[in-house]
Amino acid sequence: MIYDNPNNREDSSTDIAEVNSAGVHTSSTSYVILYDGETFYTVPAVYYDTVRHQVNEFIPAMIPGEKYTAEMMCGDAFWKLLSAGEQKMAGRCVASMVVNRLLPLRFVQTKHEYPKHYELIQH
Repeated sequence: MIYDNPNNREDSSTDIAEVNSAGVHTSSTSYVILYDGETFYTVPAVYYDTVRHQVNEFIPAMIPGEKYTAEMMCGDAFWKLLSAGEQKMAGRCVASMVVNRLLPLRFVQTKHEYPKHYELIQH
């Protein structure tokens, strides 16, 4: 779900686009409400779209039956540019995409709850 922030005006001096070290805009007029299967979060739509793009680029290289984390699917170059909090939010983005069936992935149970692991859904 995407919604517009009514408090964000073009004429506002506080509406300065910020970019994190990964080149992801951290301020936006649109947000995505995430549900990772446990909790709801909001994240800027441009950040969500960037994570989704990273994962979609990785999917063709996935091997059926292999386990993958959000970090693996986003790639080292992108992941290393994110702060610890941004990495957690990227993981939540991927989990939400899986819960909402926006990616051809499913959760895989592992010994530990985090990081979450995924595998390709075979059709």
